[in-house]
This record gives sequence, C-alpha cells and structure tokens, in this order.
Amino acid sequence: YNEMNLQYLPYQSHPIQHEDILRISRSSNSIRAIASDDSHLSYSEISEVNSNNGQSILFFTSALDFPDIIFPKDVSNISKSYKRGLLTKKIDFDTSAREVARTENNYDFHNPVNKTGIWGIMIVDYEHKSIYPNLSTFKPLHTGSTSSEWIPLISETNVRNGVSTSKNYIYDNPVHAQPTRVKLDSNNEESYTYMLYADDYSDTGGGNFIGEMKNAHIINKPVEKVSYIKDKLTNSYYVTGGEVYTYKTGAQVGQLDCVYKLELKNPVLLSLFKFSNRGTAGEMPH
Repeated sequence: YNEMNLQYLPYQSHPIQHEDILRISRSSNSIRAIASDDSHLSYSEISEVNSNNGQSILFFTSALDFPDIIFPKDVSNISKSYKRGLLTKKIDFDTSAREVARTENNYDFHNPVNKTGIWGIMIVDYEHKSIYPNLSTFKPLHTGSTSSEWIPLISETNVRNGVSTSKNYIYDNPVHAQPTRVKLDSNNEESYTYMLYADDYSDTGGGNFIGEMKNAHIINKPVEKVSYIKDKLTNSYYVTGGEVYTYKTGAQVGQLDCVYKLELKNPVLLSLFKFSNRGTAGEMPH
C-alpha cells in the first residue's frame, strides 16, 4: 500500500517534507511457535502441607523477576515465560516449624544455552504525540527477533541434618543442551556422573536407534551413564559403575528397550576406561 508521511513545523499549517513510501504487507502462519501460551501471571512462593503435618515452602522465579517485554500497538510482545517457574529454593519444616532441610538451585541467566531467535519485520504504529509533536504519522519498519534460550541449572545445594551436599552441572555439548557431567561434593568426597546422549554420537540414518533418535530430535534421553570418583590422595579418577541404554526404532523410536549395567569388583582407572562414543580407552567423550 502507499502511505504519506507529513512533517510540520510548530505553528505552521503547511508541511516542510513530503514523502511517498511504497510498502508491501504480507501475513502468514509460522511453521514454528514464536510465542508462549503461558500466562504473564505466575507464582513466586508456594506452601505445601505434608502428610505428617510438616510443611514445605517452595520459591520460584516469577513475572516479578522476568516480566514480558511489552511493545505498543499491534507489535508482538517478547515473552520471558521460559525464565519463569524455575525452582530456586525449597525449605522443609517439621511439625514444630523447625527447619529440617533446605535445597537451593542456581541458574545461569547471563549465559543461556542455545540462544537464538526467529527474525522478522515489525511494523510499529505510534501516535505522533508519543514520539515527537511535529510528526503527523510515524510508522517505521523494524527488524526484530523473538528470542529462544535454554536456561541451565548450574548448581544445587542440599542441607539436611547439618550435612551439606552440592551438585554442579556441566554442559559440554550445546547441540542437545543436556547436562553431561554432574559433580557431587559431600563430606569431602568428590564423585561424578558422565552422561552421553544421541547427539554425542556420530551415528546417522535409519535402522540404528541412535541415528533414528537424532532424526526424531529426541535429545534428552541418556545412552550411557558412567560413575567415577576422585581419589584426593593421588588425584586419580576411578570408574565405579555405569549403564548403557538402548531404545526401540521405527514407530516406537525413543522408547526404552534394554538397560545394561556395568558392575565392577574393584574400581578401574578412568584412563583405562573406554566410553561408548570413543574408539580407544582414555579418551574423554567431549
């Protein structure tokens, strides 16, 4: 359509600038969801009464922490719902209202995983007085993006009966954005769980459960878990156990098929262990 923008000087009735602009407007249905169905209303604190008459109080991120970004007129708002509803703290009380346990979660909001955006053109329609009193109309074209991010949980601390346990989550592969290593510190002991997913393997194509899971974008189901500990006297790492998971293919792709467990009489040096996505022993998966 054609649009005319006129600009006036104060107290003058004739325009000083005249511009004809040809614009083409198109609309369509997106093949990807660019907005969340979540409400901008959310909760930040919930109290639960347990069956033993104790109580738990849970704290979450909410719209007070991460409100949507609101634009005027007909421009789509930027939803921040993916940052809301994350559990930040849980406190358990007994029947005498004494604290017996506490869990605190820490997320990385500053370095999100797989940050991307869906780009497009936005037509912003402003009232002239809201921008500059000398403009009769103001309808600029802007390029904009609807953000998509994955907020990772990076640490979890649990305190019960005076004993503190902490977990740290490491994300080595941004393709699937799943935790690949979990480090557990408890009573001066340091242990790890290493996890591999379909996207950590080079397999492709059909007939292979890993390749079919990758093609179906099933990214969060583990294929291998390996547990190992650190000997703080020698700074050596020892494998203590593990599991390998296989899944069905075809119409049942992603459904669990078999679980194979590694049981060791004695721990094995990590340097002598071969992960299932590596060709030789001693190579770390990432």
